[in-house]
Parts: sequence; C-alpha cells; structure tokens
Amino acid sequence: EINSGSVITSKTEVVGKVTSVGKPVQGATISKRSSFEEYISNADGSFKIPVEEGDVLTINYLGMYPKFVVVEDITKNLEIDLLPKNDVLDEVSISGKKKKPFNSRVDLDTGKYKDPFLGSLDVQTITREDTNIEGWANMAFGLTGKFSNVTVETRPGFESLAIRGDAAEYYLNGTPIDAIQFFAINPANVETISVKKNLGGVIGRAILVDTIDFVIGNEPKPSALVKGNDYEEEVKDISGDIVGTTTEITGKITSLGKPIQGATITKPGSFEEYISNADGTFKIPVKDGDQFIVYYLGMYPKSFVVDENASYTIDLVPKNDVLDEVVLNGEGKNEENEEVQTAWGKENRDKLGYDVKVLRKEDISPGAPDLGTVLNGRFAGIRAAENPQVGLTVINSRAESQPDLGRMLIVIDGAIYPPNVGRPFISPDRVESISVIKSLIASARYGALATNGVVEITTTINSSSKSEAVPSALVEGNDYEEEEIGSLSDPLSVGSSKVLVRGVVRSTKGFLEDATVTRKGSFDEVYTDAQGNFSIKASIGDVLVVSKVGMFAKEVLIESQDVGSIELTPKNDELDEIVVSGGKRVDNTIESNDGRRVNKDKLGYAVSEIDENDFAAGATNLQQLITGKVSGVSVEGGLYSGSEVVYKIRGGNQSIENEIPPIWIVNGTPYQDPPNFLDVQQIKSITVLKSVVATSRYGTLAAGG
Repeated sequence: EINSGSVITSKTEVVGKVTSVGKPVQGATISKRSSFEEYISNADGSFKIPVEEGDVLTINYLGMYPKFVVVEDITKNLEIDLLPKNDVLDEVSISGKKKKPFNSRVDLDTGKYKDPFLGSLDVQTITREDTNIEGWANMAFGLTGKFSNVTVETRPGFESLAIRGDAAEYYLNGTPIDAIQFFAINPANVETISVKKNLGGVIGRAILVDTIDFVIGNEPKPSALVKGNDYEEEVKDISGDIVGTTTEITGKITSLGKPIQGATITKPGSFEEYISNADGTFKIPVKDGDQFIVYYLGMYPKSFVVDENASYTIDLVPKNDVLDEVVLNGEGKNEENEEVQTAWGKENRDKLGYDVKVLRKEDISPGAPDLGTVLNGRFAGIRAAENPQVGLTVINSRAESQPDLGRMLIVIDGAIYPPNVGRPFISPDRVESISVIKSLIASARYGALATNGVVEITTTINSSSKSEAVPSALVEGNDYEEEEIGSLSDPLSVGSSKVLVRGVVRSTKGFLEDATVTRKGSFDEVYTDAQGNFSIKASIGDVLVVSKVGMFAKEVLIESQDVGSIELTPKNDELDEIVVSGGKRVDNTIESNDGRRVNKDKLGYAVSEIDENDFAAGATNLQQLITGKVSGVSVEGGLYSGSEVVYKIRGGNQSIENEIPPIWIVNGTPYQDPPNFLDVQQIKSITVLKSVVATSRYGTLAAGG
C-alpha cells in the first residue's frame, strides 16, 4: 500500500533521507520499480537519485519492512522512516572469504556441462544471448518447443518436464531442486538452460539452469555493517593433530552368493573410481565417513559408508529375473547365392522380381502340433488351419471375397493339391522348408489353381541339403603339436615351475588394448597394453584364456615363454544371424479389454499389440504406423487415392455387409474418428482388440473393435 502522506511531485532528481527509530540508516537500498536501477543510502542516511515523473521508489533494509513512495515533485526532501520487523541487533559481525568469480560451466563448442560435483555431462544448451529468455512469461511456457524429445506440462499447479518419456531431474546452479522450485525461477535471471538427455554419468536425464549472478560472479557490494570491521586472531597450529587420515579397506562384491568381477565402486562428488577383481574383491584408500556407491550392469546400485570396519561385503540385487540358460545359435549363410523355391522351381533369391517368403527348418518350432500352428502369425495376410479329414488349409485374406474364399494352392514335394482335394498330414519335424507366394506370379506355373497364391512345402525326404558342422571360433587355429624335449636339463621342461610368459593380442584391424589374459583354473589375470603386449606368470603346459568384449575368447596352450601373436575373431564378423532363446519371459503383459495390464498367455481372446520397436522407421502419420503391422487390420484410402483413410478390423460384428468402423482409445479417452492429431513420435504402443470382447468395456460403440 502506498503511503499517501509521502506522495510528492518531482522530475529529474530527488533528495531524501532514510531513518529508523529516529536514527539514520546507512546501506538502505533504494530502487525504482520495473527497472534494475539501485542506489545505496550514505552514512547519514541521505541519498540522491535521478527520477522521472510517476516513478515508484522501493526502500529496503535488512530487518525492516519495505516502503513504497510515488515521485511527483522535488520541492521538498523525502523523509523515509522504516519500521523494524523485530528488535535491532546492537552488533553483527560477518566474516567470510571473497569468492573467485565463476565462469560459465557450459562449453558451447563441445556441448559439455562441467561441474566439480556432477562431472562432465553431454548437454544441449540455449543462452539468453541467442534466445529471448528474459522475455518469457514463465519457465513452463518458455521451455515449450525449445528442445527435441522434451515434453512440458504447462497447466498451473501441475507443471512438470519429461525427457524422452522419463521424469527429469532439476538443478539450479549445480544444486538439485524440486519441480515447484524450478518452475518458480524468474526467467529474467536465467543465463543458460542445458538439457542432459542420456542416462550415463552421476545423474540421469536432467535440466540444468545457471543464473546471471552465478555465471558472471559479480562481487558483492560493500555493506556498511562490515566496513572497517576486520577481525584478526592468531590460532594454534594443529596440523599435527588433524584426524581423518587415509586408511585402506578391503571388501568383496557378490550377487546371489557368487562373486562379481568388473563392478564399479565410485565416490560421489569426485572422480575416484575402482573396479572389483575376478573374485569380486577390492582394495581402496578411504577416510572415515566416506561414502561409496557400487554399480554393475543389470544390478541395482548399492551404497555404503566407511566406519570402523576394515572389510565390507556388498551383495547386489538383480534388476530382473536371470535367465537359466541362453543358447546362441549362429550360422554363416551365403546370402548372395541363396536359392528359394519359386513358381518356376529353385531360383537365386536376389534375381527374383517379386516377393517370396521362406520358412526354413530351423525357423519351425519343434513342439508345433501341426503346420497350421507353424504358419499362423508368421506371414502378414495369411491364416492357416489343419484338421485330420481335410488336411492343411491356407487362406489369403486379400482374396476372401472370391468364390473359393481365398484358399491357396498347396504343393507338397512337387505334388499339387487343389483346395477341393484332401491333403496328407505332414508332421512339422519332417518339413525342410515352406515357400509362400501370395501374388499372381504363382499362376505362371500352376495356372488358375494358384490365383490366390501357392504354398510349396519341401519335406526332409526330398531335400537335397546336407547338414554341415558349424565351425567353432573357440578352437579354430588352436591346433596342438608337441615336439620331443631334447634335454631334461632345459629349465622350460620343468612344468611345475612358473616362468614369465609373454605374447601379443591382436585382431584383423590391429593390436587390442585392455584384452583380458587369464590363467585357466586360477584367478591370475592381466590386461594388454596399447600395443597388445602382455606378460603373466605361468607354467609350461598351462592354458591361457584370452578374451575381450565383442570378440570370441581363445584358449592357448603354453609351450614356451613366448606364445607369439594371438588373433581374436570379432563376433559380428563371424555370425550372420544370432537367435537368443531364454527359459524365462521378462515381460509378457498387455492391456486387456478392462484397461488392466495382464499376462497375454492368460487371456481368453485375441489381442494384438505393437510398440515403438515395431513401428516403421520414418513414419510421419498414423496410417504409415499401422499399415501391415497387425494381422486382420486393413487400411484403405489415403493421400495417393484421393479418398479418406478408412481403418477396418476383421472380427467381432464386422463383416463384408456390415462395415462398422473401430473406435480409438487415447490414454483412456475414446474417439470415434482416427486420432490424426497425435504426433506419431510420441506414441508408445497400440493395442488392437479384434473380437466382440471389446464391447464388454465400451459397449456397442466398440462393435467394430
């Protein structure tokens, strides 16, 4: 509230005095509202400042209530009396060290944000020089659209920020704050805004703000309370009594009772980092009270504080279920000369002018009961069933409107079985390959019988392929030859004595640094240097295991002190294909008709789901995202046809005569029209309910799925 008794008229300059309880106030701050102009009262409380008509002055002082004055005239001096908030201290002593001015921690050339506690972070940064940050209404609206993969919730009271779908951490001048404090920051005081999008480093995905005062590091203005109040005191030298000297502790890192090699032990706020040995043990220098955090891939991190104990055992908990067994099957294929069964017989696949889908013996599950189960879900637009009386029936969904209902021609080892002729039952374990041709090219060989396409089955009885043993990279080039020892006096012939064994580890591209060389059956382990050299103590006849990430391990028998050059084979150069099968399924949940996420295997109806891993790369609209991805879902029309895009789901009450469009549920909200307003880059998953079970939640509105 403006004090009406203090209203005066002025222009150009005004003179006044600040007092409190009858005494002058030195160091009071007089500022003009809506500007950065600021003035300080003198030792006698007087001040003189330039003003314009209508300016509002704000007078502040520590421990006093602020006061506001409107300027309209300079015919008399301003007498401003401030009211204390509480009892005034007789004396205040302030001691401190002058801070060295800060420089900006953001390197715009390298995209690095460097902080003594957070470390070096990869960030994307905007500054007040290239962006009008001071003109933002608030942080929420200002940040909207400024960074890719950053989503801002701008509703008042619910402001939040997500980076690549994860909730962001907030930092102000290197200090963590919460969302309420972050969105209360005045944009006019912001110098730089940086976004860390990756998960590596001490912190996760985060947004970091540095203010003008923190970056520029202006020295504080002199205060009258401390001027001439220097204090000096001589103290006793206690350097000899300093506690907290460095000691050494040992420990072991385990998980489920087994030692963990390669776990990382870090000290927060520093660059200290240690690695556990092959038996999980570690030895590090510490001070009493130090805190350490233990990390390992696939495990939850765990921290511990150093106390009087000299040894620690850290047991890490796995983040998810560990597979009982993982089988890697690799096979080198000559894709250039691969032949497939076509309408004209066997042809080179690269020379065909049409698409042929091939299912080979290794792609067929050994537990499949019949070929109908094998084919279902493996090819888009194909449905298959098999019964003992008729045999295998395959339907081309694109030709279901034809009189023969889209039934495809079946050819078994060259024998033709039209749709009206019974087919013999063939066990899936007797099938060598299945070729599917859905286009009209099939009729070039089989005529009108193959109008809807042809399924050609080759059994193992008529297959000319021969199984070949897959070469193992672990033993390749590891032939062993032994020469007769000339004299037992040769010190190398004494197998029980250890000698220093040397060698070089390399790959096809050059020397390998940090490759691991272990004496088999022991914990003796060394690493190669930048030139691939290593030396390890071992006995003649011992076996060395040489390994490196991304390379096949190799075992080498020691026959002399110089094992020579050991070449490792890259895994990606050796295998053209890798099949990973596990005994446990980590996540098989799917959204049901009632909105809950349940196990897909326990549902009693058909549900299809595609997620961001299945989406077509470069898709720009919903039509491109769904087309050809879900069996039974057809997409008609579009830009090139000139008609509206129509989505149809086969199943439920949908039929040829009764075309009912599906409804769309976006985050729980139903829409009758396709949600073309969505940004496809923000879609996480799409679930399709094709049967009438969709109506149990949404009623007749969902009769079309």
